[in-house]
Order: sequence, then C-alpha cells, then structure tokens
Amino acid sequence: MKVFVTGAGGFVGRSVVARLAAEGHAVRALVRPPSARALFRAESVETVEGDVADRAGLTAAARGAEAAIHLVGILRERGADTFEAVHVAGTENVAAACRAAGARRLVYVSALGVGRGPDVPYLASKAAAEEHVRGSGLDWTILRPSIIHGPRGDFMVAMARMVARPGPVPLVGSGRQTIQPVWVEDVARVCAGALVREGTIGRTYDVGGPEVMHLATFYRTLARVLLRRAKWCVPVPTVLVRLGARVAVRLLKDPPVTPDELAMLLAARPCDIRPMCEAFDLEPTALETALALYAGELKTAAGLA
Repeated sequence: MKVFVTGAGGFVGRSVVARLAAEGHAVRALVRPPSARALFRAESVETVEGDVADRAGLTAAARGAEAAIHLVGILRERGADTFEAVHVAGTENVAAACRAAGARRLVYVSALGVGRGPDVPYLASKAAAEEHVRGSGLDWTILRPSIIHGPRGDFMVAMARMVARPGPVPLVGSGRQTIQPVWVEDVARVCAGALVREGTIGRTYDVGGPEVMHLATFYRTLARVLLRRAKWCVPVPTVLVRLGARVAVRLLKDPPVTPDELAMLLAARPCDIRPMCEAFDLEPTALETALALYAGELKTAAGLA
C-alpha cells in the first residue's frame, strides 16, 4: 500500500515511517524542514517538502496514495503555528487533500484527554480536528495516545535532564498525578495496523501503555534505569507550582510548564487500553523494558553520555 504520512520528520513520524517501510508499504513522507529529507534512507520512502497550511501542496503530495496517516501536531503555539492553524485548519486541509487525491483511508493521531480533559485550547483544537476527520467522508480511524516516550522525544529528553540534575526532583504536590506512558514503537505499530484492519474504520481508540503510574514513580524508574541509582523527590505545594507557571509563561520564552499543561497533568486519568489491544493484537511494552532498550540513545540525546 502507498501511504502518505504528514509530520514524518517528527519524533513519532520517524518511527511510523520506519514501521511502514518494514511492513512493506511504500511511503511518501511529508517533511517541513529540508534537513529532514536525510532522515529516511529506505528505498521505499519518498520525501516531499510541504506544510499542512498548503492545501494544494498537500493534494499534490498525496496523489497516488491509497491511505494517509496524519501526525502533525504542536504542544505549544509559536507565531503563526497556532492550535487553530495547525490542528484544526491543518487537519481540514489534510482531509480535503485526501479526498481530492483519491486517498480513501485516513488515520488521525489526536491526543488522550479529548472530550474528558480540562477546557484548554490544546484539547479543544484536537476535538475540533477530530470532528473534521469524522465528517470527512473518508474511511477514518482516530487514535488518542497518552504521553509518548522514546529516545528522541522532547518530553523524555527533558525528563532525563531533570532526574540527572543534582538534588531532588520537584513534584507537583504529592506527585500522585497518574500517567500512562506508551512507547513510540507501540504507537507506530498501531498506526500501521490501522491501515490493514477494516474493523478499525470509524472507530476511536485510546492508546496507552500497560502501566498506570504516579509521576513520582515515573521519575524514580527513569533514574534507576538511566543513572543506576535512586532519586529523591520533594513535593512542592500545587498552589506554588500554579503560581510559578503563571509567572514563567509571562517572563520566559520557553517556560518549564504552562498553566494549561499543568491543568492537563492535574486532570489526567487512566485510559482503557483493552479495545486497542484487542483491535490491534498488541501487548504494549512496559516502560522499564522499553527504557532499557533505548537508555543509551536517550542519554546521548540528553547530553548525559
């Protein structure tokens, strides 16, 4: 199958493209910076430069593809890259391009928390994007991943640097906020699997890891695997973290956490992964097992090697 992949040069996109190529698909990978072309060396992968804001360019790039996996997303707004422009208008453009190019199958990677999280622009834009997908007239599947971990992801690089710093790791309140991290390679397997499983058409799946853990447990696991030692965590009153986030977002270009991100963390709830496991015949990988596989690469990416 020929598959058009948006956001192919990103953290998740690189794993998705590699998985598709390994499974015998021909891939047309949409990349934004020209330097991303060098990321793919498989003969079955063709790279094209483009942007989800350019509907005509997307249509040309998607022509000849039978399916598309739409991965483009942002966690923070920067300049013209707003949630509305990237998530909402960008997804509408991708769906329109698929229709015009004759690609009937569309897999959209959204976010866990849509429909049940706090009222923040990030989740609202993802919800609006999902509605564009559902109303596209295409054979769609929507995936809502939890926090995605892997050696090249900004989240894991930042967390690795945090636990490696001298002194304790600060926690939000008691650190008992729940997360359900899912390995990027498992997300790639689900994306590729959706293309060949007709039973997933018209369905929305939560995509999470096998473990629901407190944030404090996550930090300690990361320190144990990466640093081979225990790490002390210290609670910081939630009210102070909220105040710090409000101040930081006004003073810093790239604050450690924004008020909206903090709200999503505090409201996070576990997801039921049984439908995903059954539909995709997948046993997701435990955090510590995956970490052991990519610890060296993560340490290099974080400057800890």
